[in-house]
Amino acid sequence: MPAPTRILLIEDDPQDAELEEREIRRVDAGCRFLRVETREGMVAALRDFDPDVILTDHSLPTFAARDALELGQQLAPETPIIVVTGRLGDEPAVQYLQAGAVDYVVKDHLHRLGPAVLRALDVKRSRAAQTRAEQAMRASEERYRMLFESTPASMCVYDLETLRILAVNSAAIAQYGYSAAEFQAMTIEQLRPPEDVALLQEHLARGTSPGFHGGGVWRHRRKDGVVITVEISSHELVFEGRRAQFVVATDITARARAEAAQAAVYKIAHASQEAASLQELFASLHEIVGTLMPAKSFYIALYDEAENLITFPYFVDERDPPPSPRRPGPGITDYVLRTGQPLLVKPEMTLEGEQSVGTASIDWLGVPLKTRERTIGVLAVQTYTPGVRYEERDKEMLQFVSTQIATAIERKRTEGALRASDAHHRTVLEHIADAVFITDAEGRYLDVNPRACELTGYTREELLRLSSPDTYPQENRAEARSRLHEIAAQTGGGSRFFERRLIRKDGTERAVEINARALPDGRLLATARDVTERKQLELQLRQAQKMEAIGRLAGGVAHDFNNVLTAIFGYVDLLREELPAGSSAHQDLAEVRKAAERAAGLTRQLLAFSRQQVLEPMVLEPNALVEDFEKMLHRLIGEDVELRLSLARDTGNVLADLGQLQQVLMNLVVNARDAMPLGGKLILETANADLTAQYAELHQPVVPGPYVMLAVSDTGTGMTPETKARIFEPFFTTKEKGKGTGLGLSTVYGIVKQSSGYVWVYSEAGRGTTFKIYLPRVDAPPDKLLPTREPDSVVGTETILLAEDDAMLRPLAKGLLEKLGYTVLDAADATEALAMAQKYAGPIHLLVADVVMPGASGRELARQLEKMRATTKVLYVSGYTDDAIVHHGMLEPGLNFLQKPFTPAALARKVREVLDTK
Repeated sequence: MPAPTRILLIEDDPQDAELEEREIRRVDAGCRFLRVETREGMVAALRDFDPDVILTDHSLPTFAARDALELGQQLAPETPIIVVTGRLGDEPAVQYLQAGAVDYVVKDHLHRLGPAVLRALDVKRSRAAQTRAEQAMRASEERYRMLFESTPASMCVYDLETLRILAVNSAAIAQYGYSAAEFQAMTIEQLRPPEDVALLQEHLARGTSPGFHGGGVWRHRRKDGVVITVEISSHELVFEGRRAQFVVATDITARARAEAAQAAVYKIAHASQEAASLQELFASLHEIVGTLMPAKSFYIALYDEAENLITFPYFVDERDPPPSPRRPGPGITDYVLRTGQPLLVKPEMTLEGEQSVGTASIDWLGVPLKTRERTIGVLAVQTYTPGVRYEERDKEMLQFVSTQIATAIERKRTEGALRASDAHHRTVLEHIADAVFITDAEGRYLDVNPRACELTGYTREELLRLSSPDTYPQENRAEARSRLHEIAAQTGGGSRFFERRLIRKDGTERAVEINARALPDGRLLATARDVTERKQLELQLRQAQKMEAIGRLAGGVAHDFNNVLTAIFGYVDLLREELPAGSSAHQDLAEVRKAAERAAGLTRQLLAFSRQQVLEPMVLEPNALVEDFEKMLHRLIGEDVELRLSLARDTGNVLADLGQLQQVLMNLVVNARDAMPLGGKLILETANADLTAQYAELHQPVVPGPYVMLAVSDTGTGMTPETKARIFEPFFTTKEKGKGTGLGLSTVYGIVKQSSGYVWVYSEAGRGTTFKIYLPRVDAPPDKLLPTREPDSVVGTETILLAEDDAMLRPLAKGLLEKLGYTVLDAADATEALAMAQKYAGPIHLLVADVVMPGASGRELARQLEKMRATTKVLYVSGYTDDAIVHHGMLEPGLNFLQKPFTPAALARKVREVLDTK
């Protein structure tokens, strides 16, 4: 049985405590309660009672809720605290929530206490799970750090973009001689000999795919200049947010030299057997030894059967001649002549009890010299390191090899290589970024790596008691067994790639990519990569692309409608002026105008969604905006919805269009109200937010930086994942037919995006919804709002040049302006307008130009006209944004603009306003 929930009541009134207990037992009858009244009592209860939830009164004779919050966060930071009070205003409540309380309940509404306690228990479980996860993460990071440092293999990580070395372990420091700080100031190119850098760059230029495994044999250079041969195993990973390569480098210099020397000996011996004369043999020696042993130079001495030096015919690198030739020990030539077998001599060793041969710094390659003409004696090839003094040369010598012990040495070498290979592969398995699973043919786990444990949430011991189908969703386990049989039956070493859902130990689901194959011994090998975040990003990208396509279509439709609606407004208003006010025709035209206004509202929403409206941005203070909106919001949401404001005092300012931001708030509040038909809580919140690179990586296409967060939260019905995926699509609505256009949230989306911001929604069915809007924070004081001043009169006598390509609107606008007393010169495009301006002898006081016209734009027309008439003022009209007068939807400062559709009265006021501007 689970342990009963323990509730600590900090309450000085026993009757209030009894009422609180009764309400809590309605939702959890098995609770245990303990009541205290003092600070000392709370300290003792936290130590001995260990409560799951703390309820504290707002004010006690010697103790207050703020004291309880401070003490609770010091002694029991994971235990949630609820403030219970007789009365409490919104501002103190928000302060308590900001100080760490998870909720507050007014004593007049104690029926809300039980659900509040259940929510607090959820908070505690969530905090405990987060703490465990953080501890596990720290332990995992420490384990990997220790493994990285303690592994005897040389390891490093380098940035794939800059090639700079990011991290090395102790073995690498010992192997190369550089300190950790020196390594981190280097690139991997500096670990190569200069002559190998071009080959490395060619290798890197070919690039790698994500998760690439690589290997091979390369030459590296230590700090002291010595070139070593290393065997590389590498794997791509993400290190501190960057694409990087993890490399294991094993020093195989000795093995490589031994193999090269052995190859040289046997090739020389073979050449000896094939040569017809000494002259023919010597002609091939430089190529043989120089090719197979490029790390060393050599010279040659010839000994006869009496072991007398016959000749010293040849050595490499005249600038650095070797020391005087030294005779190999007497047993060496005896052995070679007696057996006829080639011999590699390590100077420290002896042969059949003879004296130590050679010296401590010379490697001898003894070869029987027996041409087709006659037996000559022993050819000794002596290798050395050029450019290094004789006493300082490399002491690592070639191993002693002979035909008598070649089999034993080869067996030992093979066994050592197998052990090194096992250790190497275990190191790679432990450090590889992908989860690795080895199973039998039925899917039972036989071996896993640490990443597999992290991915599944199980320990290694727990996984080894499970099988692959156990990590599938219940409904897919039959498919899992079928897939295992297909992989086991795969022949020819082929791999199977597929995606699947993986159920972790805690029940959460992850999306993984699997690469599986059958091993020769019948086992199955599978690597799994967590692609949950990538799938989410792909979904976000697809959604953004879909919204962009719909937006372009919506913007184009709205543009054409705006021209039509402007004509409807114009002709309807002109006709109404000519008809008696009480006539039926006048009333019919009024209904036509109402319909046009509704259509204009729809086009405004379409333009907002498609981000093609013209914004007039100003520096705004979000807190002031919300506070000014509060009274209207109370009337909008009704009495059964409780409105709370949580406004951070230090909230910064934003650059946005005031009317559009008010529209965003209005739409979100209306949606929240409709989601709470039985009442609930509506919370408006503001705060500063610094979006990090890590956040931006998970929320494409966010740009990291300082923002202001504006959140609207409700406790309503919430949304299913399917609904949440479509909420920003225009015309999508879950409301009944006739109760919503489906443009409210799409308008919010367009306004926020056009203001360089982002909007994210968090919602679960039955648990409410939160919309979070992030707008870039600006370091500037808020602009002052100036009252709109109506012109005293809209009539005039000035001359106006009208450039409008729409044949329906041009005569309408001309007739209206002429009716007001203006002289109007009308043109269908920029070319015609410029020609008319050149011919007209009098002054032209104002240019009214459509922004988008065939040929030159309205902005280009204004620039050309300015050259001949510098004093002419300009008024632009348009049905949607255009790069000619705006940048990213923002109107250029100082420009006059009238958005279509407009009424005749709006055009008359705007023309008079521009003409009267000083």
